Amino acid sequence: MSYLLDSVAPSQHVVVEKLQIEGAGLQDSISTLIERASATPDKATEGIVSEDYPDDSNSEPTARQQIVNVFAACLPVLTARMANLSMGQELVDSALENASLSLRMESLGID
Repeated sequence: MSYLLDSVAPSQHVVVEKLQIEGAGLQDSISTLIERASATPDKATEGIVSEDYPDDSNSEPTARQQIVNVFAACLPVLTARMANLSMGQELVDSALENASLSLRMESLGID
């Protein structure tokens, strides 16, 4: 049983670490997208003034702006999920340590 506990922890750590790395990469990509979108105007309509593309700051947001807003709304959720992964990892580590101590006490005949 102790072997089982020892083999679970490393593989589980690798999975959580991989998910955290992917989450951090995604978070960085979304942040970069948002920064670039706010720093540069939409290239599709830049410099074009017509009935199809009115040069009015009160006009409807472009498709790009709408997509960027959707991604921006995902950032807090992504951050929360990454924090959940860390907390889950700590809980699993504590449970494994508890089980290991219980097995050790049982093998020593301590109740």
